[in-house]
Amino acid sequence: MSTLLPDEFRVFCLLLNALKQWLSAEQAATDRYLLGGSARALCRAMLTSCLITGEPLTKGIDLHHPVRDGRPPIPLSKEGHRIIEEQITSGEPSDDDEPDDIARTIGEIKERNQSWRMLRRGCQLILGLPPGGGTNASNASAKSLARRAIAKTGRTAQDLLNWMDAKELGLIPGA
Repeated sequence: MSTLLPDEFRVFCLLLNALKQWLSAEQAATDRYLLGGSARALCRAMLTSCLITGEPLTKGIDLHHPVRDGRPPIPLSKEGHRIIEEQITSGEPSDDDEPDDIARTIGEIKERNQSWRMLRRGCQLILGLPPGGGTNASNASAKSLARRAIAKTGRTAQDLLNWMDAKELGLIPGA
């Protein structure tokens, strides 16, 4: 494969990986400096159930808001953390359960690295609208996600865009 990749690109990839390794080590060092070595264990031991879902925190504990951004870590279940991070929408059930059903249905087909913004871009591409960025490969993935969402929800691309607009999902900040 070395014949297909220029040396400059290979060097760039190696440097990028080294930077990621350094950043990870620095973040861990910052946590240790601010909280001490046992802070994560103490945070995990504080609660017996998730503040968001109420699930017991026996295994699969995530810490939300690492202290390096100035907020104390909050122990949550995997599902609670996903709700907080807006991987799925959580809200009070409305008179019309339809929006929550759409979010749940799309949440089932979305992979971890797929975002609401990606779904929005896929719907725009299907409708022939300018997607506002993305490479050919990422746009193909976005269209694939949108097609799966359309098939699974029984909605059109325009219906999904309207629903995302109403929920303010996948909007580009400052646009």
